[in-house]
Amino acid sequence: MLELNVDSQSFVGWQDVRIVRSLDQAVSSFSFTATQHPDNVSQSLQPGTFCTITYDGITMITGIIDSVEVAYGKNSHTLSVAGRSKTKDLVDCSVVNSSNEFNNLSIKKLVENIIGIYKVAVSGADDSTKIPTFKVEQNGEKCFESIQRISETKAFRITDNPNGELLLTQASDVKSSNIIDGSNVLSARMVLDESNKYSKITVKGQARGSDDVNGIRATQLSASAEDETIGRTRELIIHAQNDATNADVKKLAEWEVAARSAKGFGISYTLQGWKGSAGKMWFENQLVPVRDKVLKVSDEYLIVSVEYVIGKGGTVVNLELADPNAYVPKPKITKKSTKAALGWDWDKT
Repeated sequence: MLELNVDSQSFVGWQDVRIVRSLDQAVSSFSFTATQHPDNVSQSLQPGTFCTITYDGITMITGIIDSVEVAYGKNSHTLSVAGRSKTKDLVDCSVVNSSNEFNNLSIKKLVENIIGIYKVAVSGADDSTKIPTFKVEQNGEKCFESIQRISETKAFRITDNPNGELLLTQASDVKSSNIIDGSNVLSARMVLDESNKYSKITVKGQARGSDDVNGIRATQLSASAEDETIGRTRELIIHAQNDATNADVKKLAEWEVAARSAKGFGISYTLQGWKGSAGKMWFENQLVPVRDKVLKVSDEYLIVSVEYVIGKGGTVVNLELADPNAYVPKPKITKKSTKAALGWDWDKT
């Protein structure tokens, strides 16, 4: 049973539901609608109220209600509630800190300093990785924008977890106990796209000078990586957004090439119910085996986004799958991400 829990009260009976969790988003979202007489609307359902959303006792979102709408006509009364996870304040609000420059902090500590006053917990990230220096823009930069600039050179993802914490992560190696085998599929779609792929990507950046690194060596960092699966010249130059090292720009160039190659291949599925073949909830950032004779794919893919829906079509889940190499810190250009684009030659079916 789906429940919206507010102030120890549980609200059920929702008729139109949409819940979205994504590895590509820093905030999850939800919208519910139910038939409800205005006189029965609880005072607990107010914008700005903290809430949790559970399904069969499993926490899906810990968030804050954005809006509440009550509407009625001659033959209908409806209640609509929409909101996002607790990390919404980091997407909406500016960095407010006594200092706009931070030195020699781990990724996690740096992010905690940036978002300090908003009281959102941070999990994940490698505490051994130090950022020599980082400056917050002086134009009211949003917290998420600052964190995104850090992630660009350190190659981690910014998302949230069901507990409402900001999660700094990479692609998980956790394997889903569910399987997509074609028999449980309501609809499917595969996309092959080379529009964001390049034969060569060069990353340029700069680093703060030191006793050992100064002058041109500090200010003109550059590294390139190539995608040999592109049969013609397509080059892209990217400028690192904050102070970087030679290792940073090289890592970013390699990551951009492989991630863009992997993202040129994607599959989406619509399945019945919110639980899979093993009776477990579908969640993002899990590896799921796929055996699809129609699309001619047989491999393991990363669940990037999950959309849970209740509506006229019943209770369904929409899954977006991708090659895991689009999300790992040291990706490789693999057959999984290039074979389809190079001639529709699958050999695993």
